[in-house]
Amino acid sequence: MQQTTKARKALRATPKGGVVFTAEIGDGTYVIKAEFNTSFDYNDFYTKKNSGVNGQPAVVYEAKIPADASGEIELMLAGTGSEDGSDGKIYTDVSHLTTAKTIVDKIIIKMK
Repeated sequence: MQQTTKARKALRATPKGGVVFTAEIGDGTYVIKAEFNTSFDYNDFYTKKNSGVNGQPAVVYEAKIPADASGEIELMLAGTGSEDGSDGKIYTDVSHLTTAKTIVDKIIIKMK
């Protein structure tokens, strides 16, 4: 049986200085993911006509945290959610994203 540990932080608008939260995790290898979206973020591919209020889909960043991790680990762009967010999948094609790739500058995990 696989054990899952969840650490979540629900946010409204992200403060300009960033967000810091802590979580204790047990021994093992983990994958951490972060999802970001801006409504009405249209571009030439994700237009108001074909994407409604969503514009570009949410971007998903992720990193693998090995059991012996130390120091800093940077989350990297893994893909997007579906355009309407309905299926829970991550799509790796980010070739049609523009401003959605600039929602965050960097996501760093600091291991203690």
